Amino acid sequence: MAYKVLPPRPVSLLRLSTGERVSGELRAVSRLAIGIASIEPLENDRYEVDLATDFRIIGSTVSAPRDSCYMVLDIEKVLRKEEVLERLLLEEFQHWHLTHELEPAAILERASGLNKKQLEAVKRELDKLSILRQIHDIYMFVWDKGQFRSLGDIPLGGANWDQLKRLCKDSVASGNPIREQLFSEQFNKVFDTHIVPMSDRSCGIAIIDVTEAILAERIRKQQEWQLYKDILSVVTGEKLMLLQDEQLYELIRSSKKYGTVHMQHPADLAHLRKVLRDLLGPFGLPSKKLLHFVVAVNEAATNTLTHGQSGSVEIYINEAERVCRAVVFDKGQGISLADLPKAALVHGFSTRASLGAGFHVMLQYADKLMINSTQQGTKLVLELLLG
Repeated sequence: MAYKVLPPRPVSLLRLSTGERVSGELRAVSRLAIGIASIEPLENDRYEVDLATDFRIIGSTVSAPRDSCYMVLDIEKVLRKEEVLERLLLEEFQHWHLTHELEPAAILERASGLNKKQLEAVKRELDKLSILRQIHDIYMFVWDKGQFRSLGDIPLGGANWDQLKRLCKDSVASGNPIREQLFSEQFNKVFDTHIVPMSDRSCGIAIIDVTEAILAERIRKQQEWQLYKDILSVVTGEKLMLLQDEQLYELIRSSKKYGTVHMQHPADLAHLRKVLRDLLGPFGLPSKKLLHFVVAVNEAATNTLTHGQSGSVEIYINEAERVCRAVVFDKGQGISLADLPKAALVHGFSTRASLGAGFHVMLQYADKLMINSTQQGTKLVLELLLG
């Protein structure tokens, strides 16, 4: 089956036997043949048809009546992006044809009745559209009367149409644009979705596949985290360590919990110090070492009241490792990675969102200090070796 090319596309033909070049129009295409029309009569021969610099067809005439300006070329080869094909891929040709027909220059050539200012305005908008069409991770739709209509050639796989319909209804009802990230469980993709209300209770939709960008950002943050972890470990003689969630919970699972002290008022600090002395006293530690650890934990707990307004301290002992771990939960804003080196190395350093000036005391008096910090808060693990 042959398909008409609408509108006909200008092409250049090279007659291979003579090297003569003529102009024509591509009028019809099929997988095995193309139809060419020209101003001048065409001879039966082999021709090379230049559709673009990277899209050429070589074929022989099947029928070209004498003095006819129309001929059918049997496709011998298709040269496409350095590939040699035995037939024309209609889907690829159609995509190429439609894309080029929507180029600003092609549309403006056919425009009439527009003044110079209007043509410039149309060209600006068409230039924007041309750029968007070349970014394959952007998909555009119109939602009208409950139906989605694609404005592009590439299908969107993995879209949650029910969620999109809900967003469109909300946007139409409120009259405001909506932006939301949607996750496709089926394709494991994340889409940054923009809904813009239009006239007649319809919506314009732009969907951007941001899966790779999010993954790249996650990798970058992990590399940054690892760099800080390694540097802080080296400069503090492995006394300061950064922990990820799973590492923290593994420490907790491997130990036995001996008590929890909730930090809501300054008076709770005295109770915390007493619990630590009563628990660790039987281990026969030097009084100075025990005092230092109690002071370090007290400083960490004080910060839960100063920066986080509340928190808790859980006390664990791992008998096999002979180590006590005080896990301090701070419900504040978390600690910036950029603040950690100064907090660890500069005595007295403090920011409103940091661990405060007492951080230097914790690092000095505990045998090891470990930090797990997220936007949900900070968890400090202070270790005391029991001998």
